[in-house]
Amino acid sequence: MAELLAGIGGAAAATQLLRYGAEFTLFVSALPRHLRHAPDRITAWAERSRAMLGILDAIMDHVKDDDRNTLYLLQQCRKDIMKLESLLHPTLLDSHVSRRARLKSLSFVLRKETDIEHIMISFRSNFSTVVLSMIL
Repeated sequence: MAELLAGIGGAAAATQLLRYGAEFTLFVSALPRHLRHAPDRITAWAERSRAMLGILDAIMDHVKDDDRNTLYLLQQCRKDIMKLESLLHPTLLDSHVSRRARLKSLSFVLRKETDIEHIMISFRSNFSTVVLSMIL
């Protein structure tokens, strides 16, 4: 009976080892592609943040000072943009920086991609509320 349980345990361990090995192999094979496209994604995020700041500034010029709810939501949107820019700032370096430093900053942003997406979702939510309040 002990041999049977040992055999089952060994088979389970081997199966897990194969699974984790396959996941690691897929991750390693996809890493160069992610790093290659990272500058394009970072540039797109930076352009979006600049565009969003411009839109926020234009809206702030037309919002009345007594509309506190809208002003609060616009400030939240601005905070989201500032968070996004603080995450992206280390990667927006000059081109004369070493390749190692660029790869390090790109990998940092790739690790922070979910945080960036959460910031963008928060911005969209607040901004949608602002637009709806201005329409109604």
